[in-house]
Amino acid sequence: MRVKLENAEIQLTIDGDLANSLETLARIEAGQRVLAQKVAMIEAALAKIAATSKGDHRSKDPAIDEMVTMANVVRMTGLSKSTLWRMQEDGTFPMRINLGDRRVGWPRSVVETWREERKAA
Repeated sequence: MRVKLENAEIQLTIDGDLANSLETLARIEAGQRVLAQKVAMIEAALAKIAATSKGDHRSKDPAIDEMVTMANVVRMTGLSKSTLWRMQEDGTFPMRINLGDRRVGWPRSVVETWREERKAA
């Protein structure tokens, strides 16, 4: 690109540094989308807990709070574990919730909603 400025000509070029910066920015934006999904899921779970009585932190509707494990999500979606992990990182599948040191899960309603949206597309 050439720009004339008071009889001086300046040439701007896009170099590797700018291309790398744009790639980094894209990765950061993808990470922000994933974090936004996690925050939304946590806020929804906290709202459900707050809505229950003090002595019983379970929802009155068991289908709402039911968590499904990785094995169940694989069966429900027909996707492999590695595909689910990749899609979560890409932001194309809801993020998992850590249930323990070596266990993750999703609210059943979140997985079912994702399936319905995918069918409609």
